[in-house]
Amino acid sequence: FFFKQKTAYEIPKRDWSSDVCSSDLPIYSSAFATPSAFVTNGTATGYAASDVASYRNPFRVWKSSQAISTSDYVGINLGAAQTVKVVGVDNINLSGVSVEHSTDGSTWTSMATPTIAQDPLDGRYKLFYVVNGTTGISKQYWRIKSNVSATTNGSPSMQVGALYLLTDYYLLANPFGYPLTETPLQAIEAIELGGGGRETIGIGNRYARLQFSQRAWQATTASNADFCRFAGSIGEHQPLVWYLNDGDTSHAYVGHRIGAQPYTLQGPNHASIDGYTFEEYC
Repeated sequence: FFFKQKTAYEIPKRDWSSDVCSSDLPIYSSAFATPSAFVTNGTATGYAASDVASYRNPFRVWKSSQAISTSDYVGINLGAAQTVKVVGVDNINLSGVSVEHSTDGSTWTSMATPTIAQDPLDGRYKLFYVVNGTTGISKQYWRIKSNVSATTNGSPSMQVGALYLLTDYYLLANPFGYPLTETPLQAIEAIELGGGGRETIGIGNRYARLQFSQRAWQATTASNADFCRFAGSIGEHQPLVWYLNDGDTSHAYVGHRIGAQPYTLQGPNHASIDGYTFEEYC
């Protein structure tokens, strides 16, 4: 008899309540672009390029059929030009890429060559790249191309768990989440033994849980819009991206809210959200 459960290892709380400016406010979005097709320099058997669009399953990776080199790439064809404001990558095994776009899929323009960091919370190498400030760029093709000659996990080829494009995003109007509790999690299997005992076996996939609250949310036009999105339009099972916007582009989490979202009115111009819990896909 088998059943799945999750185990958590809590790290110290992070408190952003002091010295917060607008550039420190978290970014969130549920505006995922829908791919029409995919482009690669070669795909290994059993590792479909379309898997990069499955951001709910970042451990179902695309893998290049070529030995790692600076000619490896995987990308998305949107079917028509569309404004993209964020290029996101999850569970990649490279420490550096070139973020590129194209009008025709043949001639590519490199926008940046960011370093990809490892998130200490879930151990995954990730990237959250904001395109051209708040305006974005309208192009049909987008790709990430290797600019390194070795992988982070010793694999002979490039692999990517998820590549997602966001057509819009929101910068929170008010400092949100004091304190912010970050919890690393790992899925395990619990196995019933013949003698009545039980043994747990780790099955690997690491992910993160974020929990935060906002007390005395001041009613302004912008903060009311944030509040309405959280309280109504972004449902419990709707995919959502949180980027902590703290200078580390690996601190981006694709997942969904779990459980109820308790909120109360504290007066005519203030409200609060208590115990907002977000869990990353694994």
